[in-house]
Amino acid sequence: MSLIRRIGSLLVFAILLGCGSDTVLRPPGGLNYSVAVSQCGPADGPAVAIFLTNDPVQKPNPSPPYVRIYIDLSNSALDGRQRSVAGSNAEAAAWFQLGIGPSVAADDGFVVASESGGTIDGSVDLVFPQAGHIVGAFHAPLFPNQALCP
Repeated sequence: MSLIRRIGSLLVFAILLGCGSDTVLRPPGGLNYSVAVSQCGPADGPAVAIFLTNDPVQKPNPSPPYVRIYIDLSNSALDGRQRSVAGSNAEAAAWFQLGIGPSVAADDGFVVASESGGTIDGSVDLVFPQAGHIVGAFHAPLFPNQALCP
């Protein structure tokens, strides 16, 4: 077998091994449920909050612990692009709410989200000072609320 074929075979094997991983497209550890909620942005335009939670969500503001991801765009504008949640070029934000008290902002990471048929699907790779590294996918139904922005 030629060197090029060996390298090609190894590359295909590595891709298949990665695709068969148990961590691909799974919810972040312990945060098996999610919901998306329409909100008002800082300029009174449309925005969306995505909550990743331990328990099924029955109201627009879940009980802690949860991760809240905020994107200053309407649901329909979510296009599957990767958006940073930290730094001067952040296009989104994320906070970890452990319990009663202040939430903790993500130090680093990104969110990918797209809307289709009343749900927002995506993934997160977030780093929090106390909560650590949270990585996984979500399938967040849109909560039936109407954000009335002035």
